Amino acid sequence: MRKQFGQLFIILLVVSTVACLDPLDPAASDCERSGLAISIINVTSTDCGIPNGRIEVFSSGGLGDKSYFLNDGPAQKTGVFHSLRPGIYSVSVMDSLYCSRAVSVHISSGISFKESIQPIIENSCIISTCHDGSGSISFKVFANIKKSAADIKGLTQARVMPKVGSLTNDEIEQIACWVDDGALFN
Repeated sequence: MRKQFGQLFIILLVVSTVACLDPLDPAASDCERSGLAISIINVTSTDCGIPNGRIEVFSSGGLGDKSYFLNDGPAQKTGVFHSLRPGIYSVSVMDSLYCSRAVSVHISSGISFKESIQPIIENSCIISTCHDGSGSISFKVFANIKKSAADIKGLTQARVMPKVGSLTNDEIEQIACWVDDGALFN
């Protein structure tokens, strides 16, 4: 009986340690009660390949001083992150009791399919014996392009696609940014 009680005590201690790192402080035993919350205030998009995106977050609740983190980077005292490239970021806040909350933030590049990507595909991919519908996947249909977006990104970056001719570094980067933005029909 004591052995089971001892195991139960250890399990409870571990759960308490996961919630907050000070399991002996009754006020800190539950991070939910600390009321720590994080909200996105502002996200500024950036241009493809240019690190000028910005994220601002606000936190409320919690106890003591707070630290903010971008992905697994170093702690900082404010919830403002700048000089960011397009992509998906995890922004978190941690209070003095080691309770934390996180949000996922997407900084888009704003690359337009219709203005930037469609002309590349029409001039380099929808050609005879390629993606014109005569054999492989037809890129005349947007749904096929979207379904193949990750492959298109990988193959163009590996310089395996297109089969005929080549793309400029700028075109390859635009395709990557468009795919990273979610391969939108915009």
